[in-house]
Amino acid sequence: MISDFNYVYNEQSDAMLNVEPHLMFHAPNLSGEDFGADFGAAMSNRGLPILNAEGPHGFMISFVEKPSDSADVLASCTGELPNRDLMTPFPPPRAATDR
Repeated sequence: MISDFNYVYNEQSDAMLNVEPHLMFHAPNLSGEDFGADFGAAMSNRGLPILNAEGPHGFMISFVEKPSDSADVLASCTGELPNRDLMTPFPPPRAATDR
């Protein structure tokens, strides 16, 4: 999931999302309170984990600063990748002053 090619359809907004590179950790029956999850802080500070789901199939997500090397994908899939300019980035891009 640390590639630059993570796409998810958001049914609620009827939009394709280009999800930033991230790591996922299985976190069964963990709650956000168990590790101090703060969604707002995680959206502005890559690396802080958020809990995507609770329960036996729960998992945490931690966004990373840079994707893995995309050269092989770009060389092999030229002309076949979706236009990311038409997608909503998630999480939203940080302002230059937030870096």
